[in-house]
Order: sequence, then C-alpha cells, then structure tokens
Amino acid sequence: MDDQKKLEGIKKNIDVFKESVLEKFEDYIQGITLLPPGKDKDVINLLLMIDDSDSKKMSKVELKEKLTRVIEDIAKKSKADIKPEIVLNSDFLEDSYDNKHEITDKITNSAIVYDKGMLSAIKVSSIHKSMVLERFEKYIVSYVVGGSVITSKSSPDSDIDSFVIIDDTDVKKMTRAELKDKLRGIISSMSYEARQQAGIQRDFHVQVYILTDFWENLKDANPVIFTFIRDGVPLYDRGVFMPWKHLLLMGKVKPSPEAIDMLMTTGEQMLQRIDQKLKEIGLEDFFWTTITSSQAAIMLYGLPPPVPKETASLMRDLFVKKEKMIDDKHVRTFEKVMKLRKSIERNTKTKVSGKEIDELYADCHEYLKAMKVLFEKIEVQKSEENISKVSQDLDNVLIELRKTFGIGKDVGVVEVLKQLERENKIPMGVGSHYADFCKMRDAYVKKKVIKKEIDKAIGLGRIIIRHLVDSIHRRKSLDVAGSKVRIKKDDLVAEMVFSKEGVVLFKDLENPGEVLFFKKGKAGYLKPKKISQDKAHEYVDLVSGVNLTSGLYKLLVEVYGEGFDILF
Repeated sequence: MDDQKKLEGIKKNIDVFKESVLEKFEDYIQGITLLPPGKDKDVINLLLMIDDSDSKKMSKVELKEKLTRVIEDIAKKSKADIKPEIVLNSDFLEDSYDNKHEITDKITNSAIVYDKGMLSAIKVSSIHKSMVLERFEKYIVSYVVGGSVITSKSSPDSDIDSFVIIDDTDVKKMTRAELKDKLRGIISSMSYEARQQAGIQRDFHVQVYILTDFWENLKDANPVIFTFIRDGVPLYDRGVFMPWKHLLLMGKVKPSPEAIDMLMTTGEQMLQRIDQKLKEIGLEDFFWTTITSSQAAIMLYGLPPPVPKETASLMRDLFVKKEKMIDDKHVRTFEKVMKLRKSIERNTKTKVSGKEIDELYADCHEYLKAMKVLFEKIEVQKSEENISKVSQDLDNVLIELRKTFGIGKDVGVVEVLKQLERENKIPMGVGSHYADFCKMRDAYVKKKVIKKEIDKAIGLGRIIIRHLVDSIHRRKSLDVAGSKVRIKKDDLVAEMVFSKEGVVLFKDLENPGEVLFFKKGKAGYLKPKKISQDKAHEYVDLVSGVNLTSGLYKLLVEVYGEGFDILF
C-alpha cells in the first residue's frame, strides 16, 4: 500500500513539473520521458527532448545552457527531487549519424510521460531494431528510421516508417529473392511485437530491401530512395548508409539520363493506367456487383439463373410486373451496367470518366440495397413453400458447388462443406447449418414437425443457398481474373484468356475486331485461327489457370514479332 502511494505521489509530482515546463516551453519540447532510477532511488530522472531546428538567435550551446538553467529552477520548486536532462534534437541526430546510440538507448528503456510523436517513434524503432539484429545481425547492413517521424515534423498520429537493408552479395544457399521474401516476412511480423512492447498504437511500417535492389533503385533515381537517404536517421549502420548520405549531400549521387527520361514518362503512363483501371471497373466490377445479386434473387425465388443478357427482362417480369417487389428504376440500373460493359467490350466506348464511375457506384449501391429488401420479401412470400422444393434447390446448388470447386461425388456433402470452410472458400458455419437443415427435413418427412419449424427449416435452407451461391459466383469471378494475361507492345495492348479448350487472344483491345484461338493439342498449342466474338466468350466461360508454355510464346512471336511484354 505504501509503495502504491509512493508511485502515485511520484506521478503527481511529475505531472506538476510537466505542466509547468510545458506552460513555458510547449512549442519547443518534443517529449518528456522518465528514465530508470540511478544510484539514488529517490531522484526522479527525466529526459526532455528539445526542438532546436528554429534556433537562430543563439548557438546550440547557449540554447542548451539557458534551457537547462530555467528547467532546473522549475524542478527545484517541485516537492520531489527531479533531475532533468536536456537533449537537443540536433544532438540526437548527430549522435545517430556518428553511430553513437546512448540517447536512443535511454529513450528505449524509459517510460514516456509526454510526447509529440518523436519519442514513441524512436522507442518502437529501437526495440524492433534490437529484435531484428538479435536474429539476423549477419545479414543486416543498415536499420534506418524515416526522418520526418523523429524530427519536429512528427505528430502523435504520424505513421512510423523504418527501412532495413539486407546484404545479399554473398548469398549461396538460396536465391536473392528467396532471402528477401524470407527475411521480409519475419522482420515485418516482428513490428507488431515491437509495438506491443513499446505500448504504442501508431501505424509502424517496415520496408525491407536487399542491397543489390537498393543500389539499382539508387542508380535509377527512385524518389523514395533519394528521400530515404536524405532524411533517414540510422539506428544501426555497418558503414553503408552514412557514406551514401554524405555522397548525396555532396551532390555526388546523381540519376542517370535514362532514369530521368523514365521519370519524365511516368506521369503519362500512370494516367494511361488510371484510364485502363476505370475501363476495367466499368467492364467487370459493376457487372459482377449487379449480376451476382440479381441471379441470386432469381434463384432464391425458385428459378434457375438466366444468362446475363436475359437477366434484366426476367427481373422486370418477375419482381416489377408480377410480384411488384422492386421499382423499375433498379432494373434500369442493371441495364445501364450491361450497356456500359457491352460498349467497352465492343470498343465503341474507349474511355470511362470518373464522373460516370461515381454516378454508377451510387446507382449500384442503391441497387444492392434494393436487392437486400427483395431477398427479405421473397423469403417472406416463400415461407409456405414445400420444404422438398427447398431441398431440391439446395441439391442443385451443391451440384454446382462441387463442379465449381472440382470436388467429386465420392466426398459427402457435410465433408465437402467443412473442407471449403477450412479453406475459407465458404463462410464458417455453413456445414453445421446444412446438418441442422437435414435433421429438420428428415423430421418433416416423418411428419414430426409443426409449421413454425418448417418455416425455420426453409429459412435456414435459403440462407445456405445464398451463402453457397455467393461463394460460387465469387469463385467464378476469381477464376476469370486469374486466367487473364496482358500483352503490351509499344501502344498496343492485347489480352489472352486461358480456357480448358485453349487460349483466346483478343489481338488488340483498342480494336477488338480480330480474335484468335490457339487450340490446345496433345503436343501443345496449335497455330491460331480466327474466331468470332461470340465464340470467344463461349471459350472464356470455361476458364482455367495460366499456362504460358515456350511453344505458345513462339506462336505469339509469329503474331507480334519480337519485343513485346507479358503482364501478369
């Protein structure tokens, strides 16, 4: 109890001192931290980090002496024996540049009392550095903290960025890429533990570079690397980072003409990339947003899902005219999405504006809201539906599920669902729901349930169907995305889609009139033949994983000549 009172008294005295100091020097004090006790246990040792970046009227020595006198006078007026230690930010930086880390070590082992962001950045980075060196010291060349977070520019909410450079110049047991991936994964995972030890909640990002890549980035004038070297503060350096920093400040590190030319064209390339992404959003994202929910609603109603081009008319006939469950404006939204997709596919529309994307996003957002309401209305209307019909619908979906995920009939349904749950391909709990549904269905067959339990079984069956249909459509959309490869030569962009029958080549996305098909033979891909757009989409419906063989590459050379790039 006495110890508790003593601690509370120390805290109160520190708070009083802190408020007095901040009242006079708040603009200059970056942080205050409680150092471990020295030989005299009654003395409270506090370190005050002072921002001297704007000090112009007096030298650093004069500034430090003046601050020390005033702050020591404040400490003497305290009821406790407080011993302040004044550290200028510039002194901390100079020590770090000189590979001296006494100040860093003090902050690492202290308890932060007040902080504008600098002390916590130093503490978590230092803890993380020690963890990394303890495990990988022979590989680590430098551990550097981004300059803005440990200067006067820092704030309590600023992200903390650290950079680790790994020596890969003498790697023998694995490739450089393997070394980088292995160490990056472990080093990044350590950042969470370092945050826990430091007791901070700020975002802490760790970038891992291998030495050879870092050097290439430096030669190519990567702006991130230039800024990192110019502003970074080393917490550990084996004589690599600081020479680069000095050379850069001396103007000896200069980008090559090729690097300058590359950066000059980057802006235009990024705009082209944005245009392409907007087209892809218009082509795919809105389509899958509306088609999956629409077909799911139709399946929930009890009908098989129609092909996309027939979905709008069926939605209008069923849910607008017959059942009067949704407004026709939502069907018109679906038709707008389909029209945009078709115009992009046919290249009658070559650009999609940000305004169009925003408007369509808002419309699709309302569409999904309407679909959720529609689901609820259908479930209420179908509450009297025979459970055997629900069971049949579920069986059909399970057949499609097996087909989509390539699972044979020799595996039981519950085992199939549990397996897909473990692989995160369907939501957790679907297998248990299915087992419960089967019990209710069996009880219904034996006439051992009342209407309320039948409704519960039907509702449960519908939930299972909805989850499985969503998973099927999500898998199919991922399969399509994972089967595509882009080809780029000069200004030409083409696209290959790998199907079970062969490869469909949209020879030029800007002029989609010509489509080639490389049929898959026993000995590899055959020479291409021209096919129609409709035939191409039949093959695209049977997608498979990318398999870019040397034989196919030679056939592409015959089509485009040498000098094209393949973009995965």
